[in-house]
Amino acid sequence: AEEANISANQVAAGMVLSRDVMNSAGKALLKEGTCLTEELIAQMVGNVSFDRVISRVFVMKSTLPKGAAEVVDAAEDKPAAPEATADERPVIIAVDDEKHVLNALRRELHSAGYEIETFTDVLAALQQLRTEPKVLALITDYNMPGVRGDRFLAQVQKEFPSLPCLVITGQATRDTIVQLTKAARLVKILPKPWDKAVLLETLRTIGQEQAAAPLGQASPNAAT
Repeated sequence: AEEANISANQVAAGMVLSRDVMNSAGKALLKEGTCLTEELIAQMVGNVSFDRVISRVFVMKSTLPKGAAEVVDAAEDKPAAPEATADERPVIIAVDDEKHVLNALRRELHSAGYEIETFTDVLAALQQLRTEPKVLALITDYNMPGVRGDRFLAQVQKEFPSLPCLVITGQATRDTIVQLTKAARLVKILPKPWDKAVLLETLRTIGQEQAAAPLGQASPNAAT
């Protein structure tokens, strides 16, 4: 039977596993052939050894909801674009104090044709922004040791006022959103774990807007 490879936050009750679901230690949490229930899904994503940000789940395609199955089919049928060289790929700067989050972003964005440079230190990220001439967007966490995301973004806004910024956070309260919106050119706030399709569509839109910008317009990260 055909199978679909989906992210952990896309699983739903009624789907049937086509492969075992493994934890970070290589131990099976759920066996192939299991029909998922809300209780089993909660146990899976709540397991401390299961990383729902980076983990993938294989399910029988015939058990996907109709809309989800169509999205998977469209993605699989789409011809692959010619692979760009590192110099041709749009550059994304990503900042997070959790390395597994940066690793997940690196895998997802690199496979989508982006060059990604990751940092756990905001000062190092700022220095890279000052020297990198072709940054498409900045992706940052909100809560990081030593500095809050809105303060970091305020400095980014001061130096690079036209740079599109995305925040990935598990703490998107109304006050947080207000603070972030004031701090920078905020394009999107995404929850942890994020939806890969939403992230890629946001970056695609940013790229299209920059491509349509008048000739001679300053680079998004050009310092003022």
